Amino acid sequence: MKFRKTLREIVLMGALALGNTGCATNPDWQYSYDGKIGEDLVSSTQFYSLFFPNESRINVVKKDGRTLYYCDIESDLKLDFVIITDESGKETKYTPDNVIGETVLKEAQKQFDEYLERIKAIKINQGLENLK
Repeated sequence: MKFRKTLREIVLMGALALGNTGCATNPDWQYSYDGKIGEDLVSSTQFYSLFFPNESRINVVKKDGRTLYYCDIESDLKLDFVIITDESGKETKYTPDNVIGETVLKEAQKQFDEYLERIKAIKINQGLENLK
C-alpha cells in the first residue's frame, strides 16, 4: 500500500514539474497590458510553454466587483472559454460545448475583441506620445 502511495506521489510530482517547465509570460506580446480601460481594471497576458500551446488571457475586474476571465488557449484570438465570477464569488465557466455556453461565448468574443482593440489603441497612443 505504501509503495502505491509513494509511486503516485512521484508520478504526480513529475507531472507538475513537466507542466510548469518552460512556462512563462511573453512581455513582448502586442496586447500585454495592465491598467484601466474606462472603469474596468484590465490585465492582459500571453503565456507560452515548451510543452503546451501559447495561451492568451484577459482578466477584467468590473466596477461592481464581477470578474471576467477570457481565455484563448492557442493564442489565435478566438476564445476557448470565459469564466465569470459574480459579486458573491460564484464562478461560472462557459465553453462552446452547449447552446448556453456557445451563446455566452459569442458575446464574450465581441468583448474580448473590443478589449484587444482598446489595448492596441492605448499602446499606439503611448508610443506616439513617447516620440514627441
